[in-house]
Amino acid sequence: MKFVIPLVAISLLLIGCGTHSNIPSAKTYPENDQQKFQATHHWDVLAEKQAELILASIPSKVSDLYIKDTNVWSSPFEKAYRKLLISQLVAKGGSVLTKPEKDTYKFSYNVQIVSRNKHGKDTFDQSDFEDSKIGKDSYETLKEVLITTTGIKNNVFVMSDSQIFYLIPENLKNYRKYPRAVHVQYLITDK
Repeated sequence: MKFVIPLVAISLLLIGCGTHSNIPSAKTYPENDQQKFQATHHWDVLAEKQAELILASIPSKVSDLYIKDTNVWSSPFEKAYRKLLISQLVAKGGSVLTKPEKDTYKFSYNVQIVSRNKHGKDTFDQSDFEDSKIGKDSYETLKEVLITTTGIKNNVFVMSDSQIFYLIPENLKNYRKYPRAVHVQYLITDK
């Protein structure tokens, strides 16, 4: 009996040590709400918020800033959002330059589509923009857009803010860049 009690105690201790791990267990985040982009008005609401953050990120005596211009490859969202952002900045007292100057506060934004399939896997593949896939898998894939606005002066970030929104799959075309790249392959043979 003398040996049974210590043997049981040591066994219990070893069993307890065997189930302990230094690897943290997975835990989901608490549920919360996330906005959905459904109309151009929502872009304006975002532009208003970002204009407030931009103006708060620069010294009050600085009035001139520059918003990165769009080009022929820009998406409909990018083109409209730039106009909305400039309108909001001017309405709030900002002065937006048409061309960047040396030592100007330069602001830009980046749009990234995130697709999450029904298994919870995130994908960042550009194939999400193929016409054949838009809306096709709306129940299989959840689409989100990550919009990051940044401000830089003299190669230093002075502001960075990211916002995430759900997207309606049919509206993905508003976030797609144009024109799409065309991949051409040639087969060269000797005859």
